[in-house]
Amino acid sequence: MAKKEKVKSDVNDVNDALFIVQQDLECPKNQYSKFGNYSYRNAEDILDKVKPIIKDLKCIITCTDQILQVGDRFYTHSVITLRHNPSKTSISNCAQAREPESRKGMDTSQVTGATSSYARKYALNGLFAIDDTKDADFYDNKKPTPVKKTTDKPVEKWTPKGAKKEQGLPPTPLVESKIPEPNVEIMEQKTTPVFDFSKK
Repeated sequence: MAKKEKVKSDVNDVNDALFIVQQDLECPKNQYSKFGNYSYRNAEDILDKVKPIIKDLKCIITCTDQILQVGDRFYTHSVITLRHNPSKTSISNCAQAREPESRKGMDTSQVTGATSSYARKYALNGLFAIDDTKDADFYDNKKPTPVKKTTDKPVEKWTPKGAKKEQGLPPTPLVESKIPEPNVEIMEQKTTPVFDFSKK
């Protein structure tokens, strides 16, 4: 305990405080989504775990949101700021989340609030070095990938006209026919003489 207190007493600015927060913070995924069948953490879970740590470090944390319009879509721009009161130094991180056009079972204010919570969560993740993603080692590559069965019929091979498919007989030979030459009548071209009236 004495060693831990000694480390906290050596905090001179917000960078020292952030170092301790990133080392001591433990925030398991206590939330569960029945729809997606996965566990997750939200912004409130992270803040609940951070507050006891920053209290001893004499730090405060603030969350601010700003609505941005890009084209015809709206984004929530969230900024998380950690401030060390004794040194009056601070550090911030931001993240953005796009509001869906509509969400089943929610009105417009609830959609904005859910988008804000989502953006704040990722801003907190970046500030406190929390990784929410799963890399390639998470997936079990030993299991064979199931082959999707198709009900499409095989493409039939083209058969010339006159061939019998059942017996596999060759097509009926084509009879060569001569195309008669067109009857072209050549008209005699007559040239009308040109008179020069300037000569008398």
